[in-house]
Amino acid sequence: MWILRFSYVESLLGIQEKESVWWLNSCLLYFQTFSKMSIPESVEKPDKTLEYYMGINELYMPGHH
Repeated sequence: MWILRFSYVESLLGIQEKESVWWLNSCLLYFQTFSKMSIPESVEKPDKTLEYYMGINELYMPGHH
């Protein structure tokens, strides 16, 4: 039984990790439009455009259909 729970939690954490990258990248790009500053060298550059991230409208939410 614990293996099923572990797998379930592991899959949810994988989703959370992926979505956290989306949020980080979209926030960086969004606020960059106002600041007009380049992203610091110490920060990994987003691999997609702001328009791509703005187009994401369906995120997986456990328990919501």
